[in-house]
Amino acid sequence: MGEAKRRTKVDGSLKIGAKNPNLGTAMTPQQYAEEWEISSSAFDKNGHYKWMAEQFCNGDVVLEVGCGSGLGTMALCEKFNKIISVEVSEECIDRTVATLRSAGVAYEVSDIENMNSDTITSSSKVSVLHASIFNEGIKSKITGGNFSAIACWLFGANPYTISDHYGSTPQRLKGSEISKYREDAQRHCFQLGEHILVSGGIVSMVNRMGFAAGATEPEFINALSDEYKVLSGSAYTITPKNTVIRAIDSEMKSSRISYVTSQLSNLTVLTSTVAVRI
Repeated sequence: MGEAKRRTKVDGSLKIGAKNPNLGTAMTPQQYAEEWEISSSAFDKNGHYKWMAEQFCNGDVVLEVGCGSGLGTMALCEKFNKIISVEVSEECIDRTVATLRSAGVAYEVSDIENMNSDTITSSSKVSVLHASIFNEGIKSKITGGNFSAIACWLFGANPYTISDHYGSTPQRLKGSEISKYREDAQRHCFQLGEHILVSGGIVSMVNRMGFAAGATEPEFINALSDEYKVLSGSAYTITPKNTVIRAIDSEMKSSRISYVTSQLSNLTVLTSTVAVRI
């Protein structure tokens, strides 16, 4: 199992524990990874990753967008022959490596410069790519890989990664940019899928969302399907029957990561939407 040395981007303008007048003190990448590991463990304990994976049929190769602590990766291992996981956080990669090693799963870690077509066909069950999903080099590296699916589950990032993406700092980060970052990443996943997915391949989107008081489940699902139709463009089929929801509660409060959805609604749900590549 080869593990390439990873490089960390350092921006001298970013100060640890930077305070934002609207969002409070920003978590460092290390703190965010630690807290997400707590949240992720709660999701795993309550069977949510298994539920997400059940939306897939068995397949060959899947692109995982963000490996987090590796527990979602483990669920994907039950469904796919090969997992290519793209993760920008070095701290999260370290936790995923520990999870895979503990489970005895063969893995390798590389960066975008060292990735090649052999990565997809290597004997390692999981290949972790240290890169941002927005890195345009990914498309050229994995196009033609006959991917069965893309899994974009509970996508998020620490304040430093998000602010860096928008050329800002945690001190100036806006709450709207956090939501926009996730939406931009999801749109990018759909665009990437147009290049790497086989016909009939799927993009699986799982989000945390607030369920508005007075809304019915069909209304909620129809509205979400319409949003994804706009986000995905014309290359996919998305219907309400391909969206399912699952209530969550304590998992949102298990760590110090603050979610806007849990603050604005009485009920928080996981939404799983499957888009089929035409």
